[in-house]
Formats: sequence, structure tokens, C-alpha cells
Amino acid sequence: MYINYDRPGTGSYYYNANDIQVYYQAIPGDSTSSGLIRVPLTAGWWTHPTLGYRYWGRACVRKGATYYIMFTGCNHLGKVVPWVWLQPHAGDRCADSLELAITAAGSYRLTDLIVDCLTIGESPSEADTTMGCLGTPVEKKSMWILVQNLTPDTMDFDIQITENTTALGSQVLYRVMTGDCNAMNQDECVGEGTYITLHLKCRPPLKSFWVHVVLPEWATGTLDVQVTANPIGGQPCIPPNSDCPIARFDAVAGCYTDMVQFINYSSVGPGISYFWDFGDGFRSTLASPQHWYVAPDTYLVRLIVDNGVCKDTAHKQVIVYPKPGVSFTYAPSAPVWIGTPIIFTPTYSDTLPGMGAYIEWGFCAIGGCARTSPVDYYGPVPGPVIYSTPGTRRVCVHVTNGLTCDSVYCVDIPIIHPPLSGGPYDGAARAVLRATCPTLSYVGGSYDGATVAREVQSCVS
Repeated sequence: MYINYDRPGTGSYYYNANDIQVYYQAIPGDSTSSGLIRVPLTAGWWTHPTLGYRYWGRACVRKGATYYIMFTGCNHLGKVVPWVWLQPHAGDRCADSLELAITAAGSYRLTDLIVDCLTIGESPSEADTTMGCLGTPVEKKSMWILVQNLTPDTMDFDIQITENTTALGSQVLYRVMTGDCNAMNQDECVGEGTYITLHLKCRPPLKSFWVHVVLPEWATGTLDVQVTANPIGGQPCIPPNSDCPIARFDAVAGCYTDMVQFINYSSVGPGISYFWDFGDGFRSTLASPQHWYVAPDTYLVRLIVDNGVCKDTAHKQVIVYPKPGVSFTYAPSAPVWIGTPIIFTPTYSDTLPGMGAYIEWGFCAIGGCARTSPVDYYGPVPGPVIYSTPGTRRVCVHVTNGLTCDSVYCVDIPIIHPPLSGGPYDGAARAVLRATCPTLSYVGGSYDGATVAREVQSCVS
């Protein structure tokens, strides 16, 4: 929304933050100060289709919300006529994408693309539980850029996003979509952030694609998009068929006692169906199903995606891990004197053979790590551990099969000083008390303002 006002009879117009204020009704039906939130306006020069180049205040307004505009009347006599210019946020939806026309080999740019008013949820796949490598749409917003390849040549494309926003580069993700705004095929996806340049190979002539950028809902600022078209140089390649769906998926697998979550990165849209074969005799037609395997093993999972015209199939091996078991003993037994080497003897079960299991030891999970050697160890059997200060130390060993199938075993070990020598209860005839006294020092005297000298002496036993 852009706003300013005219002063009839003066031939002048104004925008001043002290003269115009906009409020959002946060509590429905409450137009008091309790229910309204002031919307900040950004001042700038923009060109209106009929009013021309003017100075405006600009703010984001949401569909279906209620707003109040207040003119304070400061510094003016007579009438004022407000101008309110509502403009759809270009690129907010697939249907009103920003456009970049590629007419020949070279680099093409869209710069200073404002992200403040973007939303999400009205375009293909944005209402799904997950948007491929872009993650969940919750608390996100997105921008759509249509790249039109108007050349008669098959091209390679390099896509680079430069963010100038309040978000981190790693929080601005993007992917390439093909098809149309009713049914989309996900192509390549960049889940690492804008640091990565996306290389699209062997794109057919006269075929368009979309760049779908996703960033945090709270982000403000601008984006720059650069697309570089490069001829393939006579190298043979087979362009992808944008009329056919693409089957892609991933799986989050843990222990065999856990559900496996399948994440569908395939094409979306009306008329597209999914068929899953989990490799253990069970099947599903859900978009992103969960499945529980009754035994640890390696399963070959198949996904078929069909749009009624053609279909695509993806396969992936899914490893379901056994739950590892772990415990250990140590010597000497508790309590352990400071400075005494402790030997740990672990016992493992159901761990992956060879180097498959990841094993991490921590020797001071509680009690502090001061004067502990070593403080941790990676591997099945650690060397001797020595504690040089008293206290209770918690020793833990963490065993992981795969990425998430793990077990932890911890034991608290009391570390104490060795007993003093001598005494009637350890066979000695007498107890020995040792004390150390430092050299005498003095405080006060006739040369430092004191009236008397005082002898100070302390002994440490």
C-alpha cells in the first residue's frame, strides 16, 4: 500500500510521517488503542500509473485484514484528499511471478526485489507438509521468478541469488520448478542457502522454468537474482520432459522401533498420484507416508509418480538399524583416589560391524573437566583416565547406529583424596600432622602511618 495526500487549491501533495498514520486492527472489532497496532511506513519516491512520480509512504497490508488511516492535521488548514494506492506484491504467487526473459546467451538480472510483503501458501506445493529441501512452509514466505527461455537453443543455466535481507544467507533457500502454476515438477533444489550457485544442465528451447525462493517470515530487505544462459556447445544431451512428473524422495530412518518418515520431493498438482512399495510387502498411496518396519534390515523402497499421461519411478535403499546396547565397568572400584588411573571395560551389543557404529565417551558430563585427562574419547575402548581434583564425575558413553539410532549409558564416579598417613585405625602407632608456616611478615610501622607494628603469621596444615 502506498499513501499520500493532495491539498486542493494549492497544487501540492505531501507525505509526512507526522501527518499520516496507519493502524492494523489486531483484535477484531476493537478500534481502541488496545486493539490497534501502528504500521510503520517507509518513505520513498515511486511512479504511480496516472499520478506519476511522487513521494509516498509505503507499508505491507494483508488480504482480509482491517486497517485505519489517520490524518493528524498537523501544520495544515483546509482540506486534504488522501491517495491510497494498492499494488499486488509482484512475485508473491506463481500466478503473478516476476519475469526474466532470456533472449540470447548471457547474464540477466533482477535487482532490489523487495521481500517485506511476501506471503506463502497460495501456490503449488506451498501448502504441503514439506517443500522438498526447502523444509516446512511454517513461518516462511516465498517469491516466484519465471525464467523464460525464448531462444531456439538448448541451454545450460547458472542461477545465483544474492540476499540483502535481515535473514542469514543460510536461511534463504531456493529451488527450480517446471510445469505450470497448476501442476509443478520440482527440479533442482538448493538447501544450503544463497552461497550456492545452481547449475541447470541441458534445458530445452522455448521452455520456461520457475525459481522459487523461500525465506523466514520476519525477513526484510531485498534480493538480487542473476541467471546466466550458456550454450551447450554441441555436446549431446537429452532435455527433461516437463510434461512428465518427476519422482524423488528421501527417508528419515532411525531404530527399527521407530517410525520411518518418507519425504516426498516429487511433482505436485491435480491428477498426480503416488504409489509406495516399502520393500517389506506393505504399500501406501499417501504423499509423504510413515512406515514401521518390524525388524532391522536394508529395504529397497520404490515410489511411482503418475499424472495420467506418463509416470516416473524412484528407488532408494532404506537402512533400519538395530537399537545398540552399551554398558561398562571400571577399575579400581569407587571411591577412586585422585591421580589414580581408571581403566574402563565396555560391553556393546547390536552395533554395526566394523566402523559402522559411532562411539563417543565423555569423562566429565557433570563435575567439571578441570584437571581431567583426557576429557573425551572417540572409539570403542578408551585409555586410562586420571582425575586430579576431588568430586563426583559422570562418565557417559554414547553409541549411534546410522544417524539417529542411539543409546547412552552413564555412571557417576566419586573421586576423593587419599587418606592421611598415621592413626590408630590403620596399624600405625601414632598420627603425624604436618604444618607449613611461611616466613614472618609485618603490617604497620612508623614509616607507613601506623602507630604500632603488628606481626602476621599463618600456617597451612
